Formats: sequence, structure tokens, C-alpha cells
Amino acid sequence: MSGPHRWRRRIALVALSGLVSIILVEGALRALDPWLGLSAEVQGFEAHATWHHQRRPHLDVTFALRDGSPYRFRTNGLGLHDPRPLTPEKATGTRRILVLGDSFTEGYHRENSVAGRVEARLREAGGEPTEVYNAGQSSYSPLLHYVRLRHQWLRYAPDAIVMNVDLTDVYDDYWRYRPRAVAAADETPDRVPETWVTLKGILTPILDVSYVGRLVARTWKKTPRTGGDGAPPPLAEHVFGYHIPGAAPADADAAFGYCLENIARSIETCRRQGITIIVTTYPHRQQLEPDAKGRLWHREFSSRIERLCAQHGTPFFSAYDALRAAHGRGESLYWADDMHMTPHGQRVWADAVATYCVGVLRPPG
Repeated sequence: MSGPHRWRRRIALVALSGLVSIILVEGALRALDPWLGLSAEVQGFEAHATWHHQRRPHLDVTFALRDGSPYRFRTNGLGLHDPRPLTPEKATGTRRILVLGDSFTEGYHRENSVAGRVEARLREAGGEPTEVYNAGQSSYSPLLHYVRLRHQWLRYAPDAIVMNVDLTDVYDDYWRYRPRAVAAADETPDRVPETWVTLKGILTPILDVSYVGRLVARTWKKTPRTGGDGAPPPLAEHVFGYHIPGAAPADADAAFGYCLENIARSIETCRRQGITIIVTTYPHRQQLEPDAKGRLWHREFSSRIERLCAQHGTPFFSAYDALRAAHGRGESLYWADDMHMTPHGQRVWADAVATYCVGVLRPPG
């Protein structure tokens, strides 16, 4: 056998061996998935040309909580964490409410989310049939809420909007989305486009079908990232510096103001459409107990939102007191290694918001 033929044969054998190995590993990973949870590594987001990103429609995956317990996550045709379809038409006599927010609002088990608890409490109160949809989307902030309200949610005829706002929204609005925003003719934000037409768009179909790809993606995501000096980038400090005494960046007033402007835009949009809007806030753990450096984060952002709502005659609710009371009783409200709430903390928060919303939205009489 000549040299070129011999090398082609060797290359073919190596390729075949690699393919067989991948198939065997793929099969093993699928068999072990109940323990590995790789089904949850599916790419759950898609880019959007108007409101930056959204959950992919018709997801049905099982995610793992920080303690390892599973929860099923399903989205409807609009990418909302709600298996029920949402159509522009609604049944006669039915009241429709949308709950906006970020990953806190999106939540874990739907029945314990703010949307789930508001719906349950309003149904207990009686009156007209009420449907409450969870429109929370991970990494959303008031700018994206406003853009999506303006371009999409108004078409679905909501009778009320509940907008949950938190500490991360200042950074997200000012630094993540403001630079991408495209203004309308009246110079207000009209779109926040995102394309992601690069490696992510190529990898997503692969990760949808390949458990080997999902294992690689999980490993990559857990690999520590460092800055140019070898130290982890100060993302957390940058995001939360607006709320830490003595750590506020020089652009704090501008960042606060921009976020508040976007909340005001949603308030005015709802008012013009005859939609009731309730704005709520909730604390992070470090507003209830000092952080690792002994600093108790302040509540200036919440105070500014409250003043804004008072100026607009808009209902405002802070869940700070309810969560502080539960924290004082020693209840586990937040994960130790993650800023999000535990399922119990989410239920405490959701119940507090639901109690307030029922007071505003319950049927007359």
C-alpha cells in the first residue's frame, strides 16, 4: 500500500474511532442525565431585534436548584414562564394581569412566583375571572420592560401591570442596554436590538441535541474568568456599587435617573391606555444583613422609586418589611452562594406582593 493511501486509511480510522467514542459518551451521558441534569443545559434564550433577548418559546426542561432539587421550567409561545398560551384575545369578562421583572420574578415553581400567588389570591377574593401571566425574564430591567410593553404587551390588552424592580436594574439599564438603545422620533427609547449572530448562533442547535456539547458548555461556564491582571473582574462590585455606602461610582446620579425615567415611561404608557400599574421593590440579602466586608447596603434606590410613584399617583410597594421580619425569625430567604432567593424566600416575597396587589386590584365591594 502506497504512502498516501496508508495515511488516508489512518486518518479515516482515527475519525471513525473518534465518532464511535463520541456516540458512546453521548449515550452514557443521556443514561446518567437523571444525576447530571444536562437536559437543563439547553440554551434557554434567543436574541431579539427589539427587546434584546427573551426566553425561547416552548421550552420544557428540568433545572436544578442550588440545593440540587429539580424544578420543571416550561415556556409558552411567547417565551413566558407559563405553559398557558397568551393570545391578544381574552375571554369576555376575564381580567388579565402581567407581572414584569427579571429572574427573581421569573422564579422557580410557577405556583410560588409572584404571578402565581397574585392569581391565587385574587381568585380567592372572588369576582370576575382573573388570569395572571408571569412575564418575568432573566436579566430584564425597566428599559426592556418599557420597550416590550410599548411594542408587544399593549396588544394583549392587560388590565393591570405589576412591575418588580430590584437593585441590579440600575446597572442593567444604564450600562447593559442604554448603549444599545435606538431612539424613536420623539427621542425616547424605541428598540434595544441584539443579534448574537456569531458563535452562539452556531452552537445553539448543537447544544439542543448533544449532551456532550452541554457537558462542555457547563464546564466552560464554570471556568473562572479573569481580568488582564489575573484577578476576577469586579462585576458584582460594579453592579451593586450603586447601593453600597461609600462605593457609589461617579455616574450614580445619571444611572439612577436613567432607570427612573424608564419606570416613568411605563407608568405614563399604562396611564394613557387606562391600565393599572403597580411598581414594587424587594431587598437583596445585603440590605438585611452586612455583606462580607461588613457593609449594610442602603435603600436609596427604593426610596427614589417610591418618590417617583408618589409624583405619578402610582401604587408602590416595598417587600422590605416582610422579608426583614422573616429574616429576623431566622428563615432561610437567600442562597448562601447566589444572590437569588430560595424557594421559601420567593414564597415569602410573593405572598407579600400578592397581599398588597389584592388590596389594590380586588373586586369592588
